[in-house]
Amino acid sequence: MPASPTTTTAVPDTLRPLILLAEDEAALRRLLARLLALNGFDVMEAGDGAEALQLIAARKRFPDLLITDVVMPRMGGLELAVELRLTCPLLPVLFISGYADSVFLGSEELRNGTFFLSKPFPPDTLINQVRQMFAAANNSRGAAS
Repeated sequence: MPASPTTTTAVPDTLRPLILLAEDEAALRRLLARLLALNGFDVMEAGDGAEALQLIAARKRFPDLLITDVVMPRMGGLELAVELRLTCPLLPVLFISGYADSVFLGSEELRNGTFFLSKPFPPDTLINQVRQMFAAANNSRGAAS
């Protein structure tokens, strides 16, 4: 007798946190996107900041968190974060880079809600940081209401 089909209740994408991942190294971008998706996040992938802005406009949904490499062609991560924070000043931003963090986080408008992970990093470090950032953002929203 064949096994009865199991039903899985999927979480609609609109209920899952949306992460915008901007990384110019395609293999790393795919790996990080898969890791984030496997941990319950909806992910938009972009190869640079300019592509990221195009994706947001096309999707018509603003990300809940930005994970971005710092140095990318056309538009880097710092410029992307500043641009997105014009629309959403409290957008959490996680910079990932092989360069020293102090060089990139001196921008006054980015200090609050901005974090840095130095490449390479273990997968669990990324997931833990993302979860902590969402928890902090949720706590901030709760305190404001």
